[in-house]
Amino acid sequence: MPGAFLPKEGEALGLLEAITWIRELEYNQVIFELDAKTIVEAVKANTEDVTEYGHTIESCKLLLQLEPNFPTSFVRRHARKIVHVIARESYFYACSRI
Repeated sequence: MPGAFLPKEGEALGLLEAITWIRELEYNQVIFELDAKTIVEAVKANTEDVTEYGHTIESCKLLLQLEPNFPTSFVRRHARKIVHVIARESYFYACSRI
């Protein structure tokens, strides 16, 4: 399907967009927590990523090298469940106000 991404590719693109956005906001200390272990490992690897989403990973690496106070870490999905619940509820709350 044109325009569809693999889950890992979507996670990598999401990280790249988040890094770019945070840099534009000129934040100087941010921790990026992902539940995609392969993406965190790829971003931390010292070797070039040659996967189908490798260009995105390499872009993330470049931006993260420019921002030493932007660490990435893997967090298990169940540990982030409360974050998902809050995000979902805040979305429904915001929609009911419009």
